[in-house]
Amino acid sequence: MDQKAEILLKYFRENKSQRAIGKELGISRTTVQKYIKEFETKNEMLQELMKNEEQNRAEKLLLIEEMASKPKYNASNRKKAKLTEEVIKEIEQFVSQNKINKQQGRNKQLMKKIDIYEALIDKGYDIGYTTICNYIRNTYEKNEAYVRQEAEM
Repeated sequence: MDQKAEILLKYFRENKSQRAIGKELGISRTTVQKYIKEFETKNEMLQELMKNEEQNRAEKLLLIEEMASKPKYNASNRKKAKLTEEVIKEIEQFVSQNKINKQQGRNKQLMKKIDIYEALIDKGYDIGYTTICNYIRNTYEKNEAYVRQEAEM
């Protein structure tokens, strides 16, 4: 919120360019441009709503709140940058080898998550330990809960 307000003040009050604001604050010029465009479109909508005094009061308040709020980012459609199909196949091979070793009673030869991570690093993959842990936990580890019940006789 503070950064957004600072950008708008520098642009509208101090008449600084978008590039100068970006350099001064250490952020991308396109981010500065996005904030300014967003403010201008919402300001135009607010001016339209202000023509009707009592009508659309709730919409006016909502629009003012949106103008002053923190920016919202939608990260739901982002692709995993490091967890590629190739890395997933390698992890699946390690997990399937673990299943085979477990079935054959070789429990000491099971690979832990840290072992899988180190093996992937040795093969030249650039991936984080947390990424591997999250993938294995979400894909292979099933959480089961048992509820203890007593039968009435």
